[in-house]
Amino acid sequence: LIRLDLKKDSTIQYDLGQQLEKINKVYTGKIKDYALNFLMNEEIPSARSLEKINGLKEQFKPYISNITTQQYKRDLNAKFSERREEFVRMQVGNPAPKFVLESNLGKSFSIEDFKGKVVYLDLWASWCVPCRKETPSFKILYDKFKTNNQVAFISIAVSDVVKNWKRALEVDKPDWIQLIDKDEIVSKSYGADHIPKFILIDKKGNIVNFNAPRPSSGVEIEELINQEIAK
Repeated sequence: LIRLDLKKDSTIQYDLGQQLEKINKVYTGKIKDYALNFLMNEEIPSARSLEKINGLKEQFKPYISNITTQQYKRDLNAKFSERREEFVRMQVGNPAPKFVLESNLGKSFSIEDFKGKVVYLDLWASWCVPCRKETPSFKILYDKFKTNNQVAFISIAVSDVVKNWKRALEVDKPDWIQLIDKDEIVSKSYGADHIPKFILIDKKGNIVNFNAPRPSSGVEIEELINQEIAK
């Protein structure tokens, strides 16, 4: 339908709201329910902040109310609640969500093992090109702090396959702690729907920034780490 509109007028630009409105006006019955549900379900994971997820919920409210399939309504509302809780848990000053994960060397690590240290957490995957591009900058950052026992650098592979993860480590040869999130514990609790994702945790184990600057930001991330070390 949108393509047909664009054939008539190529200057039309459809944003999410216009797409939802198009479905709402043109479709009926189960296909309307399906299309509205599909589009909203696709958009919810893209929210990058509590404000954004709250804004989407408000925007979607009239369309959710027009869905007659109760399961779709329940699923959408549940998805909003889960996404909102993820951001609430990770608000600045809150304790970093707990995890116990295995390293590439067969050792288990818990986030609580690093209490008393500033932690720079990296969520990545072997298949993620932007993640791998950060590795050279990460090595530079790590080398600047590797003798400082007040800071820890941890990379966690999310949504990855063990053999691919290990192969990537053989190629990239990172020197810092490497863990894998086999059961999606970290992926869910840290909101890793987009990667690379970097999180800064203070010495008390509380979130400082759950969208911290990348290693390639250079001085920006160095200064943030030094600020936390100094506290």
